[in-house]
Amino acid sequence: MDVYINKAKSIAHQLAIASKPVDEDDLVLQILRGLPSEYLAFKVSMETRKDPVSLNELHGLLLIQEANLKEDDSQTFESIMPAANIASKQVYNKQTNYRGRGRNNYQSRGGVRKSDQYKGDRFVCQICGKVGHIAKFCWSYTNLLKEKETTPPQAHHAVSSSTLNQDIGDDNWYPDSGATHHITNDINNLSIHAKYKGRDAVKIGDGSGLRIFHIGSSKTSQNLVLNDLLHVPKITRNLLSIQRFSKDNGVYFEFHPNMCYVKQQGTGKILHQGMSSDGLYKIDLSSRKKEAQLGERHTIGQWYKRLGHPSFSIVKK
Repeated sequence: MDVYINKAKSIAHQLAIASKPVDEDDLVLQILRGLPSEYLAFKVSMETRKDPVSLNELHGLLLIQEANLKEDDSQTFESIMPAANIASKQVYNKQTNYRGRGRNNYQSRGGVRKSDQYKGDRFVCQICGKVGHIAKFCWSYTNLLKEKETTPPQAHHAVSSSTLNQDIGDDNWYPDSGATHHITNDINNLSIHAKYKGRDAVKIGDGSGLRIFHIGSSKTSQNLVLNDLLHVPKITRNLLSIQRFSKDNGVYFEFHPNMCYVKQQGTGKILHQGMSSDGLYKIDLSSRKKEAQLGERHTIGQWYKRLGHPSFSIVKK
């Protein structure tokens, strides 16, 4: 989904350079039109909502919807596998009891009767292909689930256990080059959020995992976005992924002995600044909860010709 949204933004940027800017509302409309069929309910909800959705808000909502769809697919797989194997067992037993001419006496090239392959409870697992158990009890499947449950995502690598001993109430954000997601303990720091349905946890420096309650997005006072923002109540400091923040906003970080800056690429304009304290850099992003997006309206003709209907393969990346 990130690839799809970023491509749309890139095309809009190219049109703006060509002195044919695209109105944000039109850009949002074209992005919605290009979504695949499984996003139909999402498209309807966006098109019928009372307040127009901004581009950044849509980006965050689509990431949440994508995560929910993946979770639904995983749950569907887990629920249908036992049923599929039960059906397979019934078919195999039916074949074993068949009394047609020569059916039960047929010898395979290796000297084993075909009927013996499915005799009694000896049906084939649809995951590993071995005889004698169903997918629900397959060691390959159960080990995979166990690994998923016990291995937290690398949402943060550098934070140590001492971070958890700090006083709660620090509104600053701490840049981290080892983080793959932004993390906050305050649900109010997420302007858009949904309940996290996965089993993952945030891994910290001592190897333990902290539960994720919500996932969403937000904005800073300079309208810079924080996508993939995780709500983890037991984290006592707001953690800012340097890599993701730089990529999503076209900015870079500049660190000095006592100060740090977030600057705009190309112009070098300072958008946010922070200071060094107790060996850590911290930045006040003054995140605003909700705000309207205003702008001039332009024709969608140029946009429609350039973007058209993006292919399903692009959206799936």
